[in-house]
Amino acid sequence: MRLVHFHAFAVSASNWDEAPNIQGGRIQADTQIEALIAKNVQKAKFDNCLESVFETDDSRHNDMRELIRRHAFGDDNAADEAAKEISERLSVAMDNRSHPALLLIASEKDGPICQVSLWTFPRDEALRLINQKTASLQVLTDIFSQTSRLRKAAFFKGGQAKTEFLGGKILDLQSGGGPKAVADFWLADFLLSMPAIRPKAGTQMIAKALIQCAKETADLTEQQQLQSAAMSIRSGPKQKWSPKEVAENFFNADLAARFQSKFPNVATYNTSIEIDQDTYADSLNFAVYRLDSGVIVSSPFSEIGESVRITGTPEEGNRLSCEGRVVSQKVRSPNGVR
Repeated sequence: MRLVHFHAFAVSASNWDEAPNIQGGRIQADTQIEALIAKNVQKAKFDNCLESVFETDDSRHNDMRELIRRHAFGDDNAADEAAKEISERLSVAMDNRSHPALLLIASEKDGPICQVSLWTFPRDEALRLINQKTASLQVLTDIFSQTSRLRKAAFFKGGQAKTEFLGGKILDLQSGGGPKAVADFWLADFLLSMPAIRPKAGTQMIAKALIQCAKETADLTEQQQLQSAAMSIRSGPKQKWSPKEVAENFFNADLAARFQSKFPNVATYNTSIEIDQDTYADSLNFAVYRLDSGVIVSSPFSEIGESVRITGTPEEGNRLSCEGRVVSQKVRSPNGVR
């Protein structure tokens, strides 16, 4: 990676009705600065840090995401303006409990890929002993600690496509590993982001939304759309789905709108979720049954245990019973033509 933009600001808390309390700007990087950035990135172990996603609207717009992308891919002037605005946003996001800090913003590039790291190091005090003919002691107040547990960081990486830079990695040692504590300041107030959805929790949300939609509709076409979506998620080659992708691939406009309403916000709806198949099967309880007669029965997940019932035991042999009024019938010829 080649360092393309580097900025540093001393930042203190300020209110919305006053000028942001910042000082600093572009730093001409040298080998020492590059080594400093590399060392801090390595020490942060971002692969083990909290995953985050920007809270975006349907056009994937997020103010901080745009500023970070501008710092990464813009020219010097664009990067300078973006860095200044990022530092101003940090000043406003901080409150009286926040320690004055040094904000570092570094953008590194390798071909079309850029990575951006943001750091805050809290102001500290230190003593310097000068031992010449007579010893003297200096109190240093304008220094910043790289080892303090109050330090914070964020890391983003990707290309210029609209589908990239949608989230990153968050370091916040004050969080105790819990996303709620992080979200109060660094993650939500400053980065305008939220914790990314874990596979199990995200899988449960998708399954729950499918079930709720199935229970709310009596339309056969929509039931078939829901069933197709459920089967594709369960057995298709695609391992990651965003709720929005599910809706766009399988649902009509009305069903898609109802499906979207089952999720807490647009960011969650747009977030790609790795499907946990065990959790999915347990949550959805969707099944396709093959009988000894050769008949195949596929049941909407909302009807298992209702109009579709399984009795008996595995040892004696399960038996399936299904009862209901026929409202539609489709016949296919052996070659698949209706």
